[in-house]
Amino acid sequence: MLDKLENIADNFAERRMVKVINAAFLRLVPFFTIGAIALAFLNLPIPGFQDFLAVGFDGRLGDFAQLITDCTFSVIAIAALCSLSLSYALEYVDTWNGRLYLFIPMFTSFCCFVILFVWQDSGLNFINIGTNGIFKALLVSLTSTKILFTLFRITSRRFYRYRGYDANIMVHSAFSAIIPVAITLVIFVLVRLLSDLVLAATDLNSLLLSYAQDFMQRGDLLTVIVMILISQLLAFIGAHNFMLFDLLPVVTDLLPNTSAIFTAQGYYLHFGLVGGSGASFGLLIALFIAGRRWQRARQMARVSAFPMLFNINEPLLYGFPIIFSPVYFIPFIATPLISAIISYFAFSLGWVPPIIYAVGWTTPPLLSGYIATGSYSASILQACCILTSAALYYPFVKMHHNFVLKQRQSRFQSMQKAAEDAAHGRGGPIISRDDVVGEFAREFAAYLRQRAAKNKLPFFMVYQPKTNKEGKVVGSEALLRWYDPEMGYISPVTAVELMSECGLASELGRWVCSTAIREFAELRQSHLSNLRMSININPRHLEEDPGFVTFLAGLRDHYVIIPGEIELEITELVAITASEQMRKTFQAIRDIGIGLTIDDLGMGYSSLNYICDYGVNTVKIDRSLISSVHDDYKQREIVRSISQLATQLNLEVVVEGVETLEQVEVLSDLGISIFQGYYFSKPLQKADFKLYLEKYL
Repeated sequence: MLDKLENIADNFAERRMVKVINAAFLRLVPFFTIGAIALAFLNLPIPGFQDFLAVGFDGRLGDFAQLITDCTFSVIAIAALCSLSLSYALEYVDTWNGRLYLFIPMFTSFCCFVILFVWQDSGLNFINIGTNGIFKALLVSLTSTKILFTLFRITSRRFYRYRGYDANIMVHSAFSAIIPVAITLVIFVLVRLLSDLVLAATDLNSLLLSYAQDFMQRGDLLTVIVMILISQLLAFIGAHNFMLFDLLPVVTDLLPNTSAIFTAQGYYLHFGLVGGSGASFGLLIALFIAGRRWQRARQMARVSAFPMLFNINEPLLYGFPIIFSPVYFIPFIATPLISAIISYFAFSLGWVPPIIYAVGWTTPPLLSGYIATGSYSASILQACCILTSAALYYPFVKMHHNFVLKQRQSRFQSMQKAAEDAAHGRGGPIISRDDVVGEFAREFAAYLRQRAAKNKLPFFMVYQPKTNKEGKVVGSEALLRWYDPEMGYISPVTAVELMSECGLASELGRWVCSTAIREFAELRQSHLSNLRMSININPRHLEEDPGFVTFLAGLRDHYVIIPGEIELEITELVAITASEQMRKTFQAIRDIGIGLTIDDLGMGYSSLNYICDYGVNTVKIDRSLISSVHDDYKQREIVRSISQLATQLNLEVVVEGVETLEQVEVLSDLGISIFQGYYFSKPLQKADFKLYLEKYL
């Protein structure tokens, strides 16, 4: 069943509407969090603190917190309306090409919201623009934006548009939007008039409340189940706390052994919905437990923890997000239902005394149970509900983690493929793309910038030995590696491409050289002498870092590098297409005692004749030229000719990618004496490389 649910979640998450809603609510997280903290501050259940708020600083401290609450929570539906319209509009090409500016769909949605829910006979009445208006904002913004863009496409082709070769693009956008905006507003006016006519001055909310109140008078277990199901289903789609605060206070006989008018509300809030909609305090605990392996869960739990202490769960619901998530649908509905049933029987059997005191809804769990009943048994009941909720949520949190990990790994593979294409000139920069690949690349780019700013790049170096035919080490190549706990090993090509697109090619090049040379010096101090090391260098680094040669000279002096011990590897393509400035840089590198190696050699005579003037020390034959050298006559002759010419030019020849004894024997017959490849050794981390040197140097 879990596999099927993962598939459903995967398909659901890829739908445009779900992406729009998730992106919109993520933008609201700062406002939810700030408003939640201010609201919790205002409602701390400490009498002395409340007295201080009322009189301290002439009551200005409380006024300040109330103002923060009013400008965030109390108008959050308007923020949701704008955010949802913005997210939806960003999915359309008309906003990207400048034909329709983002302000137009955003304000159109606001006007439509005013038409349906704010306008009254007596004027405008902004009473449903807090958290209880979020679902209405969602419906209006998505519907109005869809209608607007549909009409815009039609009218921009068939109706009058402002034209002119000298027309400003903003003027063109404004005039093109007149007809679609007007028609959209008219549609919503007609809907409002029709709803007023059908409902005869009784809005839908009041009508539903009337029916629900009649049902609630039953006051039995069925009532508990139905009310929890209705409230949680609506909460799951953003209809926040629908009915709870408007309906529950009128119920007097929901629980046995009591008839207090506030009993029903206290029962639902403090025993059924511990932590808010979805009984989400248990989810918070499950996220903390899962956070040992899932960093995002731990971060979200930390951010949400303080508001959740006061039953304010909006940062968690909309930031994680929980609403509209198929993964959490089952526990979101079932967890409060089970908690409510457990509590119902606990009260019915007399295990917990009746609720006799009104308790504010922001009173922390465990404390609220004790205050409401005057008994520690109520706090124990709440603790049981919380633990039950955590146990129910935890397997779904694990499933969500697996789902997110699979989704991210799939997207990561797409990003790696795009990065390799970009690195080889088969595509443009990846961090500027407007698709999933671009989003993922920007995420990793931000991470790399952050690590670079702290001088803690997440890379390390490995070393692959270069050996003679007998396996004795004659040198090594330093290779960049990147391991991410979530994604595993990341291609060096991806690392180089991302760093380059971030403008950090110089930082990467200097880090690679300083790390490799420092570790080379440490190996040399271990009495492992007569060792040479080559280091790959990104050509963008050479172009963007005019002080690189001076930096290398500083490393040479600091670690007392002898001429010939360190070589820089550049590819054949870079060598034969080098500019005059690049050639001067090559010469300057040689002048400070650092050698040059031509990597990926595959063009033979033409390139060797062209690049020999650079004063290179070594050439490396690309693995593509030896893949079938044992039975391919052409490959053997190419390798033979390169070897002979290199010998005449006094160049050392290394063959990379050697994987079999047969290749070693054939290549030896062709004049090759230095080999690099998995037949002798894979790339090794420093400690393992040191052991290898001690054995084969």
